This record gives sequence, C-alpha cells and structure tokens, in this order.
Amino acid sequence: AKPKRPIFLVGHSFGARAAVHLLARDDFCRQLPSNVKGIIAFGYPLVHPTQHREKKLLELPPGTRVLFISGTRDPFMGDFKLMENTLKKSKLRHTLVKVEGGDHGLKCPKSQEDLAVSNIQEAIKAFIKSGP
Repeated sequence: AKPKRPIFLVGHSFGARAAVHLLARDDFCRQLPSNVKGIIAFGYPLVHPTQHREKKLLELPPGTRVLFISGTRDPFMGDFKLMENTLKKSKLRHTLVKVEGGDHGLKCPKSQEDLAVSNIQEAIKAFIKSGP
C-alpha cells in the first residue's frame, strides 16, 4: 500500500487558535486520520488583554509538531517573549518563524516582501520534510 501523505491543520489567527484547541482535545484527536501530523499556525493570536492563551498551547499532546509563523509587528504576538517562554515549557516539537517587518496578516514593507515570502516558503518546506 502506498503511504499516505501527511496532513497538517493550517490556520491564520483565529483559525490557528481553533487548530490548537482541536488538537488539545483527546476526543477529537482519536477521530483524526493517522496521517494528521501537526499544525501550521500563521499569526497565532497569543497576546490578549484578559485571556491567558498560552495555557492552551501547554495542553497540546507531547510531541505535537507545530510551526508558528508570525510577523515582528504583530500586536497579537508582542515581543515574542511570551511565546518563547511558553514553548520552552512545552513538550511540543515546534518551530517559530519571525517574519521581519510583518504585521498580523504577515504584510511587510515592499522592500522586505520577497525575502519574507521566501523565508515562509522555506520554513514550511523544511517543517513538512522534517518527518513525523
């Protein structure tokens, strides 16, 4: 039998949050096909004035693969310290890509656009190829 191609839950902003919430639920994970291999999260909205959204990341099953891609000007990511500290505490297999000059939608100044697109593409390729 031919091996199945890997599937990743992909979302931007609230969609990325929804993917994290879904994979944090055992009942949902048991229903997923075995070739679901992780999350690609664009613009994960971590910083919130009243919610502690980092706690949900710590509820993901150990070993969950997550690629976070966020702009350095994204107000929902802040200065990345909260994300970096949360990832250190987690048991995730994660990659954090900072898109220089990018906002919440990853929009960059024109002068940085080509490099940003290239960096995002390379990060996604490397993440997918990095295995189960």
